[in-house]
Amino acid sequence: MKIILSLIIIVACYHSFSYGVYLWKIEKEKLASFGVMLLTFLGTVIPIAAVYVII
Repeated sequence: MKIILSLIIIVACYHSFSYGVYLWKIEKEKLASFGVMLLTFLGTVIPIAAVYVII
């Protein structure tokens, strides 16, 4: 169950991460891309860590 929940979280964050890559490569907005990728990374790691530590 934890693995399925982790996969759902990763799939949900994939769209935001791909937007960060788009900003980096196409729009040449390095700072905005870094912010989006950082938020996506934290939005993925913290909930997954919470699933494995708390639940």
